[in-house]
Amino acid sequence: MESTRLTTFSFDGKAGTLAKLTPILSSATIMPLYRFTVRKWQENSALVIENIVNSLGADNLIVRSSCRNEDRSGQSGAGAYDSIANVNGEPELYSAISHVIASYNGAIAEDEVLVQQMAQDVLACGVAMTRDPESGLPYYVINYTVDGQTDGVTSGSENVLSWIALKDEVANEPPVLKGMIALLQEVQLITTQTALDIEFAITKEGPVLFQVRPMTALDTLGSDHEFLKLIRKEAESLKEACDRLQAGHTEKIALFGIMPDWNPAEIIGVKPRTLAFDLYKYLITDLNWASARFRYGYRDMRGHKLMSSFAGTPYIAIPYSIESFIPASMPHDIVSSVVNASCHHLAQHPALHDKIEFAIVPTCFTPSLTLKSASSQPALKNLSKAEISLYLDELLKLTEHIISDNGPFANDLRLLPRIEQNLNELKEKELRDTDPLQHFRIALSNASVIGEIFAGSARAAFIATSILKSLEQENVVPQGYTDNFLSRARTVGQELSDDFCLLDKQLFLRKHGHIRPGTYDIRVARYDENPDSYFDWLSPPARPVRTVENASDSRDLLLSIQKAFHHCGMDIHVKQFFTFALNAVEAREKVKYLYGAFVSEALSALTAWGALHRIDRDTLSHSPLNYFINEKYCDIDGIDAVAKENKRIWQSKSSLRSPSIIDSANALYAHEINVAKPNFITKERAEASVRVLKAGNTHSDDIEGTIVLIENADPGFDWIFTRRISGFITAYGGENSHMSIRAREFGIPAVIGIGERALNRLAGAQRLLMDCAANRVEILS
Repeated sequence: MESTRLTTFSFDGKAGTLAKLTPILSSATIMPLYRFTVRKWQENSALVIENIVNSLGADNLIVRSSCRNEDRSGQSGAGAYDSIANVNGEPELYSAISHVIASYNGAIAEDEVLVQQMAQDVLACGVAMTRDPESGLPYYVINYTVDGQTDGVTSGSENVLSWIALKDEVANEPPVLKGMIALLQEVQLITTQTALDIEFAITKEGPVLFQVRPMTALDTLGSDHEFLKLIRKEAESLKEACDRLQAGHTEKIALFGIMPDWNPAEIIGVKPRTLAFDLYKYLITDLNWASARFRYGYRDMRGHKLMSSFAGTPYIAIPYSIESFIPASMPHDIVSSVVNASCHHLAQHPALHDKIEFAIVPTCFTPSLTLKSASSQPALKNLSKAEISLYLDELLKLTEHIISDNGPFANDLRLLPRIEQNLNELKEKELRDTDPLQHFRIALSNASVIGEIFAGSARAAFIATSILKSLEQENVVPQGYTDNFLSRARTVGQELSDDFCLLDKQLFLRKHGHIRPGTYDIRVARYDENPDSYFDWLSPPARPVRTVENASDSRDLLLSIQKAFHHCGMDIHVKQFFTFALNAVEAREKVKYLYGAFVSEALSALTAWGALHRIDRDTLSHSPLNYFINEKYCDIDGIDAVAKENKRIWQSKSSLRSPSIIDSANALYAHEINVAKPNFITKERAEASVRVLKAGNTHSDDIEGTIVLIENADPGFDWIFTRRISGFITAYGGENSHMSIRAREFGIPAVIGIGERALNRLAGAQRLLMDCAANRVEILS
């Protein structure tokens, strides 16, 4: 990368640098200051106090460190020494200065102390960096708080907000940061440096500069010129996609997201490699997602690609997703109104990006969905009462059809035995006796077929759970009934846990060895490829005792549920619904398991093919899927060359910043990082040490009794439930995601979808407290 230092600028410690900037800085205020050396303090502390009071007054002061080892060219020393704020009166001033000097741990005579007046009427404060601290790329990265605390960011506040902007394409900053861009540009110009760490506040009068220091230890990647060329190319691609989705819209709407619907951030990660991205598109988001919903009675979105990639990050097209949840029979004007209102609401409330079906648009009928309650749904707010009534009627018909004995879900259930037979037959074929590439295509074809059934069964299970929660919400059934009822289902997750306790190693791996953490990542070992890294065979946990209360519901409860169905107009018998609900939950987990097995078989076959041609897994992970699914595929040298180029592109995009929700074609140039609203699963509590777990780096012995942190966890991570973990936290995921389901099944406290930044903060802790009943995660040490 081009040098981030243009000419020499001598930083003279915190106090000296601020003193140099005070007479020449025009874009911000530097609070009045008084600086003195440790020698002067030791010689005559009373005189120093007198001079400070005469210069600044005795109240509303801050005493700040300004050690000689701090804030100089080539070194930062950020946070190494103490500062004392809100100092009032001479006794407090004396104590604060003594404390700051003591924090130097062996102060020398020329070390300094800086005293300033406190900034007043603070609207926001934080830390701004004029290059990305992780990549060295030319972004402005501004972390700030709006709680009035001037040390909110540096002290590790949980309420930190962030705004990212590309320097050369900088847009207007958020209103609360007004004046910051001018300040950053001027300080860079004065210091002739492009990599600065700046502490600031925004007051009613404008920006206040607290500190400037050089950024150190930047790990720069490539040149600024190449980076800018790449980001502008990605921005052009995004603009074209936004123009297609936003045609005719004048208001701000959510266009793309990493977590809605089939949440790619959770399943394939925020920077997936070529093969994983292609597999997910081919098997789910190109066609199967839409085909399943169309069969189940929703809008026909076949022909619309649900997922795209911008800046190397997979995004779901939110308008397509929302439209796919609308009954097929609805008139176009109502469809348009619902989609627009939903996207507009999500743009205003981006933290709901993983809760669209729960908080924005109703996608099935439930007993609590009355005309009155539906009118308050964000998606339906622009509809008339007659239109809402029509919408609910069609949603009711759709829901009844899905639950019925001759509905699409019942038809899908009948296909499962044959699919399971196909899997067993495929597993029995030895790869050495068949063409690995043909084996790959057969497995992938089966995965594609079951992918649509997977999408359908997931919809059925969502409907079942939504109706149960609605009955609980309306007090038709007691609190906790939903989890109690669903615990009656016999799921694959429970079966795997039981089998680990009951079967020997060989039988267990024969049955479950195909499971792969990171379902679409060919680099990650299956259970049977590296079993000892996943499981502790010498001391398996005791088989969990599962007691199901009220397995046979009382007659009065059944009558109450039937009355609730009748009252809301649902023509469904309670026993029919119970059968559907249990079948749906069990089928969702079973189909997910079978689907994952076919994908895993496909990747194993491709790995074997690669080994025959001396192509390793890393190269295959960067290879495009279409090279392998057609009868005529590229020659070996061609695959290697394409994979190398894809790897280069992937590496160059790995540091590109992109938002969780895209609501503008300029989002890659500037965006805010939204604070996630995590999902707290179960009402349990845990206090334990912390372990960070990644798909390709498993250490089963290390997670015993710990709280496990996982960025994105798919079904392949079910092995952790054979361990005695205390709880787990994920960066991505929603209320109805796979790991949420598993947490409820096993009664393990979990925080799902806490966000990447929060997860990184927790990863630096040694011990955590999780209190899911109180919706709280606390760092203990």
